[in-house]
Amino acid sequence: MTMSTRRLDTTDLETRVKSMYEQVATEPHQGFHFETGRGLAERLGYPPADLDRIPAAAIDSFAGVGYFLDLATPAEGETVLDLGSGSGMDSFLAALAVGQAGTVIGVDMTPAQLGKARALAAGWDNVTFREGYIEQPPVQDGTCDCVMMLLGVLSALQVTSAAWPARRGQRRRVAGNGYCLRSLATSVRTSYFATDSPRWLVTSVSQRTSP
Repeated sequence: MTMSTRRLDTTDLETRVKSMYEQVATEPHQGFHFETGRGLAERLGYPPADLDRIPAAAIDSFAGVGYFLDLATPAEGETVLDLGSGSGMDSFLAALAVGQAGTVIGVDMTPAQLGKARALAAGWDNVTFREGYIEQPPVQDGTCDCVMMLLGVLSALQVTSAAWPARRGQRRRVAGNGYCLRSLATSVRTSYFATDSPRWLVTSVSQRTSP
């Protein structure tokens, strides 16, 4: 039997992803094939008191798969890189943690998400949003204390390799979560700790709840 293979059209895929997340940014309350919004965030473990302190519109467009700020533990005065920042919910939460002495840099490839996040960041002096790809984050090497990633499909080796040069010094944190490739119903929380090279550590696996 002859098997044929098809090459993935990455340009078409990127266009489709951007189109979908443009809708998440501009029409977050319409129905999607995934959950969005504050109800989802609270079910995943985000503290309601923290959500109350950030722009509600950023929460409306949240489409994450897990809570990981307890793993990232951004601290006062640190520089945090948020890859795949969307409309900025995790970036704003990190900004609360780092305070005015710290900085949060959100990176996303979708113009509509960036536009929304930048508008919501008015008055937040410690948060900026940049257009870019998580595989090639637009930051200088060695400038970040903590790297966060929120991904729909986690490509561990590629994303970790891209994010690694951005971290500053030794034993700085890279935290993320995403769908396990084996089961899209499973949320995998991951934490990385630097020595001389990245190590992959799955710290917990939890089944996603349905509405």
